[in-house]
Amino acid sequence: MPNQSPTAVDGSRMPAVERPLSLAEHVRAVVRDDIISGRLLPGDRLSEAFVTERAGVSRTPVREAMRLLQAEGLIHAERGRGAFVAYQLSFEEALLIYRCRLVIEPFMAKLAAERATPADVRRCEEILERFTAAVDQHEDTLRIISVDGEFHSAIYDASNSELVAIFRSYWAKLQFQLSARVYGRELPARFGKEHEAILAAIREGDGRAASSLMTDHIKHGQRRIKESFAERGAQ
Repeated sequence: MPNQSPTAVDGSRMPAVERPLSLAEHVRAVVRDDIISGRLLPGDRLSEAFVTERAGVSRTPVREAMRLLQAEGLIHAERGRGAFVAYQLSFEEALLIYRCRLVIEPFMAKLAAERATPADVRRCEEILERFTAAVDQHEDTLRIISVDGEFHSAIYDASNSELVAIFRSYWAKLQFQLSARVYGRELPARFGKEHEAILAAIREGDGRAASSLMTDHIKHGQRRIKESFAERGAQ
């Protein structure tokens, strides 16, 4: 997040300064991307030595990053054995995440419609353009999933709600383990149309429509999740 821009002596606004990632956040970002992209697989062991070499840092920030990744549900630690990439969610755990989504995310979409600034809307529009381009160019599914996540995050950031922290607590696991199930059973362009409708409601300041459309959007993904687990014997 950029620092707030102070006012210069002549009354003009100083340019915003981007804070660099801390070393722990850098490590977290590297390992998180490796997990979500599939370069690291469920059950893979994450030794401190491996992560230190992978991220190019000392062991101290690695330990903090591992705690952050564990809090996100992306890794789990076993006493005496070390840390491992988290295993696949069960059907019951997947449904629980979607129940949480249906409570939290439509409400934040409503707040976004009421509170979004022109800059917030432009950010959502830019991400949606990238999503559409990725779909039209038949880019890798993981790339499309990543931009999808950016779009949702941008909407919820615009809500200026403390619920964003709860959203982030399950979103990484959703991207890591569930999104491929959703996109494996649905044309991404169909989700793109839903994204466009949600953004239009936010742009118009229509909180009720934004909430309703987000609910329908999440239920769409939930149906695909249920179908995927049913097809694979709930594994």
